[in-house]
Amino acid sequence: MRSRVLCLLLSIVLATGFVIGCSTKPTPVEEPALADAANDSADTSVEGTFEIGATDLGDGRTRVVGVLGYDDLEGGFWVLYDCEPGEIPEGAPVVAIIANMGELDISACSLEDKLVAADGVMSDGVSVRMAGPEIIADDVYEVPSE
Repeated sequence: MRSRVLCLLLSIVLATGFVIGCSTKPTPVEEPALADAANDSADTSVEGTFEIGATDLGDGRTRVVGVLGYDDLEGGFWVLYDCEPGEIPEGAPVVAIIANMGELDISACSLEDKLVAADGVMSDGVSVRMAGPEIIADDVYEVPSE
């Protein structure tokens, strides 16, 4: 009986930690501090077009724009969908999968259900996810409002 209670308490603590972790918002950082700390690629991240879909940036780089969501299929991955910001409808078309979201220093939970741009290189390899094209991003950010 004691082990059941301990398992239940541990499950509650882990579930609470997960919910709190994805619901907290990071402290905003002023734009000039970001520009000072980053390299020249930070200047190009806010220029150009932000229409949903993929845009060639030149030099083999691509910008993919869509609504960021998490798909828990086969271990889970972050996806950019072709839909309006807010709750992502079931069956929404996939614009691209962000293959390396876990490696980036970005709070994906704070960008979920928002219109997001990912700048990087499209992967030409075969994906085990088979859910859409993949981008290996070096920057993921909320699309600036017009």
